[in-house]
Amino acid sequence: LAPELLVAAASIIVYLGSRAPPLVQSAPLSVGAAASAPFLVALPLIALYSSHGSGAQAAMLYKVFVCLFAWLGLENIITNGLAALRTLPLRASEQTRTISLALSLLILLVYLFTAGPTQLAASNMIAFALALFSIRVAAVGSFAVAVVLLAGFACYDVASVFGTDLMTSVVSQVEAPVELRMAKSVDGSVILGLGDIVIPAAAIAFLRRFGEESEG
Repeated sequence: LAPELLVAAASIIVYLGSRAPPLVQSAPLSVGAAASAPFLVALPLIALYSSHGSGAQAAMLYKVFVCLFAWLGLENIITNGLAALRTLPLRASEQTRTISLALSLLILLVYLFTAGPTQLAASNMIAFALALFSIRVAAVGSFAVAVVLLAGFACYDVASVFGTDLMTSVVSQVEAPVELRMAKSVDGSVILGLGDIVIPAAAIAFLRRFGEESEG
């Protein structure tokens, strides 16, 4: 059932992410920003791929950076979840934020200091929140941006996965919650990178907003 669970999790992320409004602080992506996004994503991967003696240190720095960004994503998603469920009074915003920060830190600590199925569950929770948060940050504001973003990351995938061994080498070298991973019953696991979820979901979110504005 691992592939089916992976597809289900990715579908939930796309559905929730496409319905969530963009972050108020984030301006819509420009065409230039969309065109440069694949290169910015590739830079840390190339640095990890090219590091030899300092590979372990570089991998640890990358993991720390991802975890810090994931903490923001977890806190944002938990805060919005608490508000949506109305488990706390709306006036208790500071209390809600404190609880969200504590829960997100707990999930990160479980991921960092456990192993096996427990770590895998925490990693998937972090990846789930990270994907939703990234969709809200990557606010697509026009068809041109959506086309450039999708085409750019399609070329990035072809180059990093099929053209070279960049992606497979880095994935085997670095353990970070940047993918959904479902363990198979026999051996191994099924993996889906967050980029394969976030970029199409950001375009879908734009199309949904465009449709609503057109109807309105």
